[in-house]
Amino acid sequence: MMWIGICDDEPIFREQLVKICKQYLEGKEISYGLVEFESAEEVLAYQGETLILLFLDVELGGRTGIELKDELEKSDRVWRIVFVTSHEEAVWDSFGLKTLGFVTKPVSFKTVEKWISLAVRENKENRVFEFTIEKRSAFFRQDEISYFESNGNYAYLYREDEKIFVDEGLKKCEQIVEGSSFVRIHKSYLVNMQAIKDVSFFQVILKSGRELPIGRSYREEVKKRYYAYLKEVAMGRL
Repeated sequence: MMWIGICDDEPIFREQLVKICKQYLEGKEISYGLVEFESAEEVLAYQGETLILLFLDVELGGRTGIELKDELEKSDRVWRIVFVTSHEEAVWDSFGLKTLGFVTKPVSFKTVEKWISLAVRENKENRVFEFTIEKRSAFFRQDEISYFESNGNYAYLYREDEKIFVDEGLKKCEQIVEGSSFVRIHKSYLVNMQAIKDVSFFQVILKSGRELPIGRSYREEVKKRYYAYLKEVAMGRL
């Protein structure tokens, strides 16, 4: 079951998106649910199934869509966001950990089709990893892990603002997530490239604002892997 949210304080634009979403999803014979919101407050109060995609108007009355995005970074109720607006300059403020894309009004069938199909594909590719916490199995989605930090023979797993002690060492963690979006940047750090905001010669800056050092012997590989990752993401979203 795929759940999609549509948040716009103008009924005419909500109705337009609902109509297009139904047209696309019914044509694909996908089991789905649509949830409508008139304000940021309604989205924050939502307690239903996780929304795989939220079409979010930037120019909401009261709390804006951009402000809501910052709140949703801390929530597991919304997986990805596509911003909808009449003003293209708002794109620069819309980027975030969950931002999938940006479209301008009036929204067309083609653009809705693009973002829904992309959200479905990326959600399917979001791997789940198994770690051990106090000798018990624990499962984490790829996109909810920011980075790992070595702690002797063990490691810390960082998820948003949460620091979790895992029984595996950093080398074992690296083996578990091999082939995914993680890159070793230092003898003490393994980082999810999905969580990276910027990479300089000496450090990695995460979208959370946290800064992590890049070890001298890792610099070339980090730069190579990160820019290859950005290219892959960009090409996949064209």
